[in-house]
Amino acid sequence: MNRRTASVVPLIALPRTSFFCLAAAGACAAACMAPPTDAAAIDAAVPCPTSLRKSFRFNRMFSLGGILIHPPMTILVVEDDPAVLAVVDLMLTLNGHTVLAAEDADQARFLLTDHGGQPDLLLVDIVLPGSNGLDLARAAKADYPTLKILFMTGLLHQSPKALRSGLGPVLHKPFTSDTLLKALKGL
Repeated sequence: MNRRTASVVPLIALPRTSFFCLAAAGACAAACMAPPTDAAAIDAAVPCPTSLRKSFRFNRMFSLGGILIHPPMTILVVEDDPAVLAVVDLMLTLNGHTVLAAEDADQARFLLTDHGGQPDLLLVDIVLPGSNGLDLARAAKADYPTLKILFMTGLLHQSPKALRSGLGPVLHKPFTSDTLLKALKGL
């Protein structure tokens, strides 16, 4: 029984990312042959979903009640609490965005340099260890003038400082996925 099936394998092994690709390499390796290169062989090796609703792309694009609210963005998320960072990362990736996740300002600067392109949005906590989100946002805005910025904080008394900067609105923690998506749409 020589069957070729598709499987989901990680394309890049980076923490907190969701890059996947369809591959028939397991079946090709088991049969000791090269992966298929022509379109007919690839279609035979990687079957189409039985319905559009079961496809991964459909679920990512139409996860908000059947309409695509905003185009996918590359978002740099800077949050010092790993649990909050993981939840925000999940909220954004489930809605089709690419997330660059950092736990402090230094890691965020490294990600900006390493990423190569300009992110569309900086989602940053106002209070960060060893620095603050406001200084990071000012530096990022100086390097990338078209960068959109959204601050988040669990400390209400920090909001006026960020609002006075004029760099972007403030999202108060805890927030829901709907609240986050509405804030993104409003930028």
